[in-house]
Amino acid sequence: MCRVKDRSAGGTLAVVAAIMVIMSCSCTDAASPDGGGDADAGGAPEGGVPDGVAPDAAASLNCPAGCLPPAPDGWIGPSAVYDGAPDAKPAACPAQYGVAEIEAHQGLAPAPAVCSCGTAKFADAKCKTVVEYWSTAVCGGFSVTSEGSFPFSQCVGPQAGLAAMRVRPAVYSATCTFESPSKTLPPPDFEKTQMVCGLAATAACTGRPECTSAPAPDAPFSRVCIRKDGEHACPSLDYSVRVISHRGTDDTRDCTPCGDGTAKATCGTTVTGWVGGDCTGTQIPTVVGSCYEGRRYVDLKDTGPVNPTCEPEQGGNQPTGALALKDPVTFCCNQ
Repeated sequence: MCRVKDRSAGGTLAVVAAIMVIMSCSCTDAASPDGGGDADAGGAPEGGVPDGVAPDAAASLNCPAGCLPPAPDGWIGPSAVYDGAPDAKPAACPAQYGVAEIEAHQGLAPAPAVCSCGTAKFADAKCKTVVEYWSTAVCGGFSVTSEGSFPFSQCVGPQAGLAAMRVRPAVYSATCTFESPSKTLPPPDFEKTQMVCGLAATAACTGRPECTSAPAPDAPFSRVCIRKDGEHACPSLDYSVRVISHRGTDDTRDCTPCGDGTAKATCGTTVTGWVGGDCTGTQIPTVVGSCYEGRRYVDLKDTGPVNPTCEPEQGGNQPTGALALKDPVTFCCNQ
């Protein structure tokens, strides 16, 4: 409250004069520096310390520009930190912080193993063909069959007295194995990289021995930080920006075995009929599945396997495991 002294000769101050004096008073209340008021700019937010900062964090030392507190016990720094895209990582440390220290990473994209069974080895591959010989001209009555497999070394021919023939589609069979499976592990794909460079020697700031010389590093190094292995709260309000990164990866990527494969293929469908008993004489083109009167002898040289494949057993040749981040490190930075 403002008070006005009565200085009139009669001991009574005129009302008008009192009002004028009150209007010109300079009052002191609870908003004065001694009475409290709002926190200083850059201090702890209302209700507590910043996120990631320990409740008992050391108060700011208010070091001058180019200076920061030394790292507390158990922490390392101050160091300059590049914090950005891996492909833009600098080739060398900045001049002010010339000692390369560590590299850490954040954000790991999935990178499963690339599995391949390699070239298959086939064994006992054949296309088995059945040739039917019938007692009547329309492939009716009774029949006898002759079987051949590609490669086939002799003609397929009927018994005497049969009137028609038909070639059934060839059936493929084989076994296959994989002798050279391979596994390719793509390199890690990180979202961000932290490249850390330290001071060659520490020095106290002039006039502020409790502060360490920590000049702002050249771009693209954007932060000065202290660090400690593991995940921790930041110990000081001068280093109140926390970044959790990781120094390594845990790689459990693999491929399931290919196992014995399942051989698959189609067979050729071109056969040739002959008049001669040893597949000689007049050559007569023949379509698989059709009935022909008088076709006596057939060669199977064009019924061999087409486009053979070997499919891994169920569950084989599949990626397993994962690439995960490990060895966390906490950076507490000035900005």
